[in-house]
Amino acid sequence: MLRSSLLASSAGRTMAQRSSPLITSLSAQLSGLRIAATTTTTTTTTTSSSSSSFHTSAAANAKVSRYVKSLRRVQKHFARQLQKPKPEDVDPVLGRSNVPFIERMKAALVESDNLAFGLTTTEAEKIVFGAEYASTIRTATSSTISTSQGPISGAGSSSFGVSSDLADASLQVSGSAAGSSAFSGLAIKTKEDAAKREAILRIVSMQNSSLDSRKKFAVDFAVKEFSRFEGDTGSSEVQAAVATIKIHFLVTHLKENKKDLRSKRTLQQLISDRQGILKYLRRAHPKRYYWAIEKLGLNDAAITNEFNLSGRYFEKYQFFGPNTLSIRDSKKERMAKIKYARMEKKAQKFLAATGSSRK
Repeated sequence: MLRSSLLASSAGRTMAQRSSPLITSLSAQLSGLRIAATTTTTTTTTTSSSSSSFHTSAAANAKVSRYVKSLRRVQKHFARQLQKPKPEDVDPVLGRSNVPFIERMKAALVESDNLAFGLTTTEAEKIVFGAEYASTIRTATSSTISTSQGPISGAGSSSFGVSSDLADASLQVSGSAAGSSAFSGLAIKTKEDAAKREAILRIVSMQNSSLDSRKKFAVDFAVKEFSRFEGDTGSSEVQAAVATIKIHFLVTHLKENKKDLRSKRTLQQLISDRQGILKYLRRAHPKRYYWAIEKLGLNDAAITNEFNLSGRYFEKYQFFGPNTLSIRDSKKERMAKIKYARMEKKAQKFLAATGSSRK
């Protein structure tokens, strides 16, 4: 029994010794596979991480490149805008300064030959002559009647033996003598008559006339300047010219009366009406439109752009002269000015860089 157990144990040891090389080789192969798997995993992880990092950096670089290109494009556009000639800045209310039409109108208002009430110098002289003639006739007639009626009424026809026909004849002779003396008196101009004539001409002069008379004269002057045919008072050019005359007179009034709010509203309405008239003329007859605005001293922007009679306008064009109040900029306006200045600076740098690169 003991022998059989010893034989079994020895047989087990013999089989174990025989199978140990196989087990060793298998274990070595398994360990090698583990190492290879670990190495492969590490390599794959490293490769994937490097490829992902490369992809991220490329996308970021492309995004930055697009931003730089767009920024340069904006700077280039702004630089081109700076190089373009700026449009003329025209006062949307009064227009350009020293406009020939307005200057002629102002000169006509102070000219001595232009009289109020639509009178001319010849008509005024006729009025003076008629007044002098009527005064002389009244004086001569009154003196003739007083001298002729005295003896006739005081003495009867029976006492002097003078008939009524002879008395009438004497009155006619005396009347004709008075008329001849009146005409001879008109032929001789005395200093008193000259002074009267000068006084009357001064009274009816346009310089001493009322504001309404001067305004009416200026409106008639504008109608004659812009009328397309005789008696034209309804064409768009004439209406725009009349509105311009009223605007100039109202502006003069506002500069002297700053607190007249009603006149400010009226001025705003007149400007809007003129814009509407000229916008219609622009659509219907472009040639006549550009001729009219050029003669009135305006430009296309003064007609097409929206206008508001605000403190900003008063400050920009110094409506009240040096006494015009300045308007404080809002935060939005300040930021817009800062942004514009920054863009202008960048555009100048861009222009300098492009100029140096071309050289």
